[in-house]
Amino acid sequence: MFFVFFGKKVAKKDFEAYILSSLDANMKTVTSLLFILFLFAASFVQAAPVRVVATIEPLADWARMVGGDDVTVETLLAPGHSPHTYDPTPGDMRKTVEASVFLKVGLHLDDWADHIANAGASRDGVTTPCQLLSLGDWLKASALLPDLSGIEPKSGVVTRIGHAGAHDDGDEAHHHEEGHGTDPHFWLDPILAQRCVDEIARALCVVAPERADCWKAGAARARGELAVLDDVLSSTVASCSRREIACFHDGYKYLAARYGLIRVAVIEEYAGKAPGERYLIELVRDIKRSKLTAIFAEPQMSSRIANVIAQEAGVRVLILDPLGGTPGRETYLKNMRANAAAIRDALK
Repeated sequence: MFFVFFGKKVAKKDFEAYILSSLDANMKTVTSLLFILFLFAASFVQAAPVRVVATIEPLADWARMVGGDDVTVETLLAPGHSPHTYDPTPGDMRKTVEASVFLKVGLHLDDWADHIANAGASRDGVTTPCQLLSLGDWLKASALLPDLSGIEPKSGVVTRIGHAGAHDDGDEAHHHEEGHGTDPHFWLDPILAQRCVDEIARALCVVAPERADCWKAGAARARGELAVLDDVLSSTVASCSRREIACFHDGYKYLAARYGLIRVAVIEEYAGKAPGERYLIELVRDIKRSKLTAIFAEPQMSSRIANVIAQEAGVRVLILDPLGGTPGRETYLKNMRANAAAIRDALK
């Protein structure tokens, strides 16, 4: 039997062989395409950014510095809010649901985040592994926090804070957090920030070990950028003829300890709590006595009290921002450089 194929007579067995070989070739092509698509999909899944949630912007930006495009980072505390007075929203809980790494300050500053982190670790009754990293508590447990003992904020007392060794500062150092002990504002010290980016990289290595080289390289880059920032702050303070500053709230002990600043006075002795009349009178007297030319306010707090004090004391009001995340201060590095410029302006 013959078949007419493209105008030619073809034997049945030859025609069947041709059809089978064509089908076999097509199947191989389809199989190859499916395999390529599978590899592409697998690589896409592996390359999906790791989701990170942080309570405050400095920690969030450290994660971005380490992870780059390989992380997606969200911050719970919106710009303009203070972690001392923050009340979490239902939206904050939704942000944590898919997070693989949760970063918090610890040291009782953001205890409000604990139940959010716990809620985010479980969905539909299934527990999803999430690296909860309390950086301040880790620094304290690792004996990496400088010694701040005996440096309590007292209006009119000028205490120089030197470059201290790294060890646990105990429960005597800081009563700012309702008597909990250790000062939690460690992120304002770029040297401690270097320690933290390494720990963030280690947490990322746990949840995405296949990208360990990426996380380690990111941490190395971040350490380099933070070392440059440390040089900027050191040279800025060294170029000033004086060292006395008056802060809005007592959150700058680590910054002062690192760079030898002298805290003359604190406007809000307890963050979020307006000072009494007697305290304000003494504060104005001490600012005048110290011959300051400026005092610091913070964008997260009302500047009304600072403006009143400045008017009474005859000084300017400048901004020292502990958190950043606002225009011109979008990143940790930009914010700390802006703080360095404000300190130079206050001390000139």
